[in-house]
Amino acid sequence: MLAVVVRPQSAVLLALFLNTFLKIKHLVSTGGQAKLLIRSGKISVNGLAETRNRRKLLKGDVIVVNGNKYVVHTEVDTLPP
Repeated sequence: MLAVVVRPQSAVLLALFLNTFLKIKHLVSTGGQAKLLIRSGKISVNGLAETRNRRKLLKGDVIVVNGNKYVVHTEVDTLPP
């Protein structure tokens, strides 16, 4: 699932939830597995341990899972005036 974060000047940045990111990257198969992995404390976001299942990830966030590093890449779209 994606979240929409509204930024100043009518820019919209799509944010990904951590549990969805894990599924997209095929690090887990189900939401339940994602929840267990996240709650285990084996994931860090931008150098800090993360245990929130629906933590919003933004462009440039660095996620480390079991020693493997991933960087979030999203596109910024502009709302019509």
